[in-house]
Order: sequence, then C-alpha cells, then structure tokens
Amino acid sequence: MRAYPARNRSTPEAVTRLGGAAEGLAPRESRTVTAGATTITVTAPPARHGPEGTEQATGPVTGFAVETGDGGTLCVSGDTVRHDALAEVGARFALDTAFLHFGDAPFPSTGDRAFPLSATEGAALARTLGARRVVPLHFDSWAHLAEDPARITAAFAADPALAGRLRWPTPGKEETLD
Repeated sequence: MRAYPARNRSTPEAVTRLGGAAEGLAPRESRTVTAGATTITVTAPPARHGPEGTEQATGPVTGFAVETGDGGTLCVSGDTVRHDALAEVGARFALDTAFLHFGDAPFPSTGDRAFPLSATEGAALARTLGARRVVPLHFDSWAHLAEDPARITAAFAADPALAGRLRWPTPGKEETLD
C-alpha cells in the first residue's frame, strides 16, 4: 500500500488554482493516506454540478467516498446533482453515512433544472446509495439555495425504504453517528 502525505483533496482543476495546496483526484481515482496508525482510502465519485448539458458553465466538482481501516465508509456527495453514474458509488461501497449537499437552486438559464439536490432528488440519491444514515448539508449555505429542511424531512418520510435514515445534527454540538 502506498502512503500519501495528508493533503486537501479536490478536483485536478482546483489544484492549479490553489497553487498546489491540494491534491486533485479525477473521477473514480483513489488515494490511500496514512497518518500514524490510521489509514484511509479516499475515492472521488463521479460528480456533476448541474443538470446535464451545463458542464461548460458549472465546471468540475467532486465528492468523496472515504473508507476507514475498520471497514466503515462514508460518502460526501459534494455539490453534485443526482445522475446515473452515482449508482456506481452505491454498488461499490457499503456506506455507513452519506453527507448529501442539498440546495435546489434554480437559475434562469437552466429553467426548472436546479443545482444541486432538491429534497426529492436527494431522497432518490439516498435510496440509490443505500447508506444506513443520511446527513443533509449545504441547504442553507448560500442565499440562492432554496431547499427547506421540512421538504427534505417530508421527502424521506414519504419513502418507507428511507425510514429512520435521515439525521439532523445540532449545529455546534459534537455527535456520534452509530
């Protein structure tokens, strides 16, 4: 197993803009990192910031699947919309926790196609990923994000396959996801 120095992970394009302060991972690329007695493997799942056909305007984005040495795996979706290639993540990894970036931000140039996940799209992605837990993120991070936590909760409650999976952490409070 090859060890890499602990560095920030991002897209290869972002590494250039950051002046080398990060290591870029292309979609599906992995790196194993060891710090002391802890080893993790970080994989960049395929991600797409906006609806199909908007890649030129939105640029590349990434998420991360992080496998720990004890067999646990978590996924951070990154600023992606749901798309077919994300089914690979659910098929490849047994996910304990998925941190999903919600937002449902529409833009005039994309009509009714929003960025990143709406409540409905997030619930569908959670079903595809098969994670035991889902933690919503990002829905209130920017003024243009329109997703409401109540809609996220309702979308998960409407699907019996997702019962009990949604977790809402308390800001500023340390929590253990078991």
